[in-house]
Amino acid sequence: MESVEVVVLGAGVMGAATAWRLAGRGREVALIERFRIGHHQGSSHGPTRVFRYSYADPLHVRMARRVLPMWRELEDEAGQSLLDLCGGIDIGPRAALEPLARALGEGGAQIDWVERVADRFPGVRTDGPALFSPHTGAIAAAASVRAMVRLAAERNVRVVEETPARIERADDSGVMLDVGGERLSACRCVLAVGAWTGELATSHVPWIPLGVTREQIVYVEQRADFPVVIDRSTAPCFRYAIPQRFGAPGVRAGQHGTGPGVLPDEPRRDDQATVSRVIDFIAESIPAAGTEPAALETCLYTNTPDHDFVLDQVGPLVVASPCSGHGFKFAPLVGEICAQLALGEDPEMDLSRFSLTRFQPATMMPPHRRA
Repeated sequence: MESVEVVVLGAGVMGAATAWRLAGRGREVALIERFRIGHHQGSSHGPTRVFRYSYADPLHVRMARRVLPMWRELEDEAGQSLLDLCGGIDIGPRAALEPLARALGEGGAQIDWVERVADRFPGVRTDGPALFSPHTGAIAAAASVRAMVRLAAERNVRVVEETPARIERADDSGVMLDVGGERLSACRCVLAVGAWTGELATSHVPWIPLGVTREQIVYVEQRADFPVVIDRSTAPCFRYAIPQRFGAPGVRAGQHGTGPGVLPDEPRRDDQATVSRVIDFIAESIPAAGTEPAALETCLYTNTPDHDFVLDQVGPLVVASPCSGHGFKFAPLVGEICAQLALGEDPEMDLSRFSLTRFQPATMMPPHRRA
């Protein structure tokens, strides 16, 4: 029987970040992925994601400010560029932007109102004001996952791909797993499996009311550069556009949180109605981009009822579901927190807001949420 100090289930961005941070401590770790590293079935694939400070919640602003130097640390260790702070603007009614400005101020971040958007950013069209942030940009999503996994493997983390795992036992003595038909024991297990959290956590942790949706991404030609755009006029299902970076096939655009409820293993299907809505947004707001789809992509959102994270520990299990479609930017910080929990260290931030105890059966997530 093989044993390790910590086993991390899931090699998407959260599991990869956890393995990277544990490896930096010289710990004995196994990173297990049911698919291939970089697969397209989950939530961490694709060329880019948004990095931003612009939240209406001061805690998220503070977390984003805290994680930025950790992204730079990853870049230094990996020897490659993984984050381009090209700047970004939030557009929409002033009433929708004012909570962002307040939270940015409370979180110690810069506030920059732009009244004549077209004069400053000719690649963007809007009738109202905008909030500009120099700390918004594009993360090299898939490349970041690969970099974290590579750095972990170079520090003797055992990486196992295309191998399903099942938790057989989790108690005071540790964790016993079936990994592709072989037994693996560990002192601690980090569950970072995204949409498959409910499946693997069943009977081992309190009930987690997670819902899974499939979100549609559209790529269109970029004709001129422009900042990241987040359109708050349709909040909470805001629309966004990320300029072409890190090998993307064009501008990445979508409408946050409007996808149908799915099971995680369902085949991928493009949603043509959403494609049309996203193209309408591009035509209306991003003259720097074309209006013909260059490529389509889907990803899974794993949603909690309050659309906030789960970061908690139940016995030897660390449950990491920093999700609901906006967690990627926080991955290095989440990885550090999961590493601390797995090693019995006191996390450097208060995790009570992300506790499993906040959920009650009456708060079950509906199959999906519509705008």
